[in-house]
Amino acid sequence: MSALMTIRMFVAAGLAVAALAGPAHAQAQAQQPPAPLAQPTPTAASMAIAKEILTLRATTTVLGPVVSGVIEQARGMFEQQNPALGKDLREVATKLRKDLDPKREEIVNVFVRTYAQHFTEAELKDLLAFYKTPLGKKVLTEEPLAIEDGLKAAQFWADQLSGTVIEMYRAEMKKKGHDL
Repeated sequence: MSALMTIRMFVAAGLAVAALAGPAHAQAQAQQPPAPLAQPTPTAASMAIAKEILTLRATTTVLGPVVSGVIEQARGMFEQQNPALGKDLREVATKLRKDLDPKREEIVNVFVRTYAQHFTEAELKDLLAFYKTPLGKKVLTEEPLAIEDGLKAAQFWADQLSGTVIEMYRAEMKKKGHDL
């Protein structure tokens, strides 16, 4: 499974949890102050260690397509407004991908800095050491698979619950004189 799929699963899972938690959870979170950063201004060494950790976790690879995604999103918006410009817009998108390729490193650095802010340099060193152990290496390979399996199982469970809920709606609405 690719790192991009892993990130997408995390995002999907996060959105699902947020949707299930509902507005009350979002409101409670908004009222809580953010956790203090371990390093508001991370050192160069911390940044280097964070980058190595994120590279091991394939996070930096996942961030690469962000620039292309933004370019394609804009192209799609313009093409939807004027489909006749499709060929020219695709040509411009190709040029922009080449021109903006250096931006990929910028998004990686944004993520690295943010990551490094949440851990002290000592914690980053310990974390890197862990990922180089046999268990750490196993976490890097097995965690995405475990998450994927968990999400599949959760989807199956949700599908079953959906069927139950639909039948319960029908039964309750039938009591009220409505056939669904």
